[in-house]
Amino acid sequence: MRTILMLVSFGLLSCAKYDSQGAYLALLALQQGSSQAVWAAPAFRYRNKIVFGTSHSALPNNYTVSLTFDSRTSGGQVMLASGDDVRIYWQPVSGSPVELDRVGSTWNSATTTIDFRLQGSLPQNLNESADGSYYIYYGNASAGTAPFNEMNVYYFADFFNRANSTTVGNGWTEWNGASRDMYIQSGALGQTGNDQVMDAGVKQTFPLGAIPSNFTLRFDWGMVGIAQATWTQMVQIGDSTSMVDTNMTTGAGPSLYFGEGNGIVPDVLYNMDYRFAAAGQLENTVLPNDAAAFQVMAIRIVVDTTARTYDYYRNGTLRFTGAGYENSISNLNQIRIAMDNWASGLTSYTYDNLRISLSVADDPEPALSTLETL
Repeated sequence: MRTILMLVSFGLLSCAKYDSQGAYLALLALQQGSSQAVWAAPAFRYRNKIVFGTSHSALPNNYTVSLTFDSRTSGGQVMLASGDDVRIYWQPVSGSPVELDRVGSTWNSATTTIDFRLQGSLPQNLNESADGSYYIYYGNASAGTAPFNEMNVYYFADFFNRANSTTVGNGWTEWNGASRDMYIQSGALGQTGNDQVMDAGVKQTFPLGAIPSNFTLRFDWGMVGIAQATWTQMVQIGDSTSMVDTNMTTGAGPSLYFGEGNGIVPDVLYNMDYRFAAAGQLENTVLPNDAAAFQVMAIRIVVDTTARTYDYYRNGTLRFTGAGYENSISNLNQIRIAMDNWASGLTSYTYDNLRISLSVADDPEPALSTLETL
């Protein structure tokens, strides 16, 4: 006698034929890591396993992977120009699949960059983790909005893309005062001041704890020429137990200062100084004059937590190598954005697309394995 056994496992429908005369039971075992691994999202027709190459450093837990993916709908596999049908799943060896937040660059492009965060460490030179596998799924014209919370993609991040508000929110602690405030405006962090010492600022202790290794800090800085003689803007990583709202240096580690006058030494207009009250500068005369128009600059620092130095980039160009920390701080568990001696009524500087990601000496080269279809 012959019967047909239908096996449904985590949304994957498999058919197996059972022969009582000693034939076989096929497709019963769904092996992790094989082409028969659990299909996490059956509404999505296509998937590829993500592999990491065999020439990379050990990747720490919470490391952010950047994968290049062809998200063009013209290929007939990605269905939505918004990229909402492109999803990342983590399939652990033991347990159910988990969908991960992901952040993509320009969608419907041959070279979309998709960032997602590892769920565990990956030893040096291994193509994939022994703990499980990562997959990219796509091909669902009815897909809703994909999860893209930047805080779940990077070690720490805030893109400030929320409604205008005098309260910054999203986990930040603010200190403000009369006629001075930090706020959300047009999807960025802005501020007003009244020429006080440490006018206003925001700070946040990292939800994942102190940064455990080398890292990169990126943000977009909206700058404008102003006629005020003394002022400072700052972005700092430091120790939450010693940084205080009334002092710009105590407890601060890697720090960026932008300003002029007594707040920055030496006194050079629009001087970017790598250390407060120090003789060196990352660069100066970044904006040519007081009438310089508002412009957005991409700022990046690559931090060596062992040497306690960082390399400074503006608009993709290396401008200074080996800048020192403000203080020799090892417990880097808080970020602070603040301003000092900022006169009221001046055009606001803005901060946007802020992100911190762990870095390694040799990055992985993530790629896609064989296309699988359902």
